[in-house]
Amino acid sequence: MLLPRPDTVRTLLARYYELQLQHSQEPPYELQRSLEDVTYTLCVTTGTRTVQDALLAAEAVLRTAPAAAAHSLPDIPEQRRRPPPPPPRARPGGPGPTPAPTPPARGPPPPPPPPRTPPLPERHE
Repeated sequence: MLLPRPDTVRTLLARYYELQLQHSQEPPYELQRSLEDVTYTLCVTTGTRTVQDALLAAEAVLRTAPAAAAHSLPDIPEQRRRPPPPPPRARPGGPGPTPAPTPPARGPPPPPPPPRTPPLPERHE
């Protein structure tokens, strides 16, 4: 079974508890939606179906993870730890991405060949 990274779980738990506290004080719609989103993500990350099970599983992940391993990634080179840069955007009025080639224009299809008729037998008079 795949286990979530402890730093990911730590971030999700912090966000969940922060939103839970804010929601208990003032429940606007946007805050409710954010709380539902982080709850769903926490459940998916921990492989559980309820928020109570997700919180228990997340705390178990954090208890079993060594503190040093949560922040270090010795096997991954530094340049691979960062996400790749976004692709360059075309400037307004400047050269943009190369457009896909357009297929050649086609005219109407050629007419079908005339039907073949068998040759007439020769007549001898």
